[in-house]
Amino acid sequence: MARHPAEYFVAFLCASLEDPQERTVNSTLRLHGLAPIEKAELSRIRQDSVLPEGFKAWDPDHAPSKRWLKAKAIYSFMHPDETTREMKSKILEAPVVREKVDTLLIGRVSTSEAAFRLQKIGHTVSASAIEEYQHYFWNTGVMGLSDWVAYFQSDADPDDGSGRTQGRRSPLKSSLLGGPDLAKYKAGIAQEIDGKKILAELQQELYFTFREIKTLPVSEKKVVMLSAVTRSLARLDERISSSDQALQDTLKRFEKFKVITDTAKPPSLSQLAPQGTISSRSKTEIQISREK
Repeated sequence: MARHPAEYFVAFLCASLEDPQERTVNSTLRLHGLAPIEKAELSRIRQDSVLPEGFKAWDPDHAPSKRWLKAKAIYSFMHPDETTREMKSKILEAPVVREKVDTLLIGRVSTSEAAFRLQKIGHTVSASAIEEYQHYFWNTGVMGLSDWVAYFQSDADPDDGSGRTQGRRSPLKSSLLGGPDLAKYKAGIAQEIDGKKILAELQQELYFTFREIKTLPVSEKKVVMLSAVTRSLARLDERISSSDQALQDTLKRFEKFKVITDTAKPPSLSQLAPQGTISSRSKTEIQISREK
């Protein structure tokens, strides 16, 4: 049974809709740009969202209902606060921002960094609003790799054959597998690139590729692959070594600099204030006090 990234929103629907049946819930999910939920998963959430006796969904002052909503982590959607309203207006109703937030979150970029990066490219949205969106609509914390695969496969409209993520599966899947740096790149966020770090990562990747090739049975193709990887590793090692040498040469140049100490005697107070001081004492009075 595959999990759904909007399971808390589905729990809210089960608590708020008069008839939270599969067709009604999936129709609402579609309206919010989400793939339908599997029947078994909906059944699990519905069983976990059985309303307590005397439940008053829309009464924020009804203590038992308030406790239940908070225990199910859906109180803020039932009774929206400023963060929830910001999430709806700046993410849920803003397709461009929502696509970027989806990409960053699925690539495991933190909500605080996501807010900072988005602000740098002209999209002002708070970290708390991104966290609210993640909780209700794109909960990466409950989703495993197989869950995402099933989700993308189910995100196809039965009429036109396309869902919201249909045309963006490639960048989303790349971000899921590639991690934060690749996710930021796929979201259109510029980053500083460390050439030495890239070389080190390439060297590591080639080394483990070499280890994989070694497990293959002996053949002409294996020899060719081993030769190609070995040559690439040798070239990378030369580049890294030359980079280290260039850094050492630069540091040696700094070793030639010396700090020169100024041995000149600083001027006396009488030279700096020949007419007296800010305490209104005259030069003669200062001299007399020194002699004493």
